[in-house]
Amino acid sequence: MPAELVNLSADLRLRVAVIVEAVASCYKMRPSDLSSRTRSARVSEARHVAMYVLRDQLQMSCVDIARVFGRKDHCTVLYACKKIHAWIVGDAQFRAQWPRIVKSVIAARMAAENGLRLRMTVDEKGEK
Repeated sequence: MPAELVNLSADLRLRVAVIVEAVASCYKMRPSDLSSRTRSARVSEARHVAMYVLRDQLQMSCVDIARVFGRKDHCTVLYACKKIHAWIVGDAQFRAQWPRIVKSVIAARMAAENGLRLRMTVDEKGEK
């Protein structure tokens, strides 16, 4: 993740990382592929989906989302969100894939949150 994200809380950085990793996994690629400059259709689609999910689930600003992916311009994020929304509404093939992507992201977020709670519980027991 780029250095510009130091302004984000540790909790938000973790949530971002979990979502990016889950989307990358759905597309069978590495999270670093989504931050690369690669403009292939497959990588761009995965990157746009990740941008949409970050905006939708974490209500992040377009500027912060652009920084997650090493971009300077928030307009890329606006374009990505409009494009993915249009695909969800108007593209039957993409709409059929969408529930799988959402379930994967939700499962990853729940696992990360449960892991965090478990670590906090173990830390609390160790302190007593």
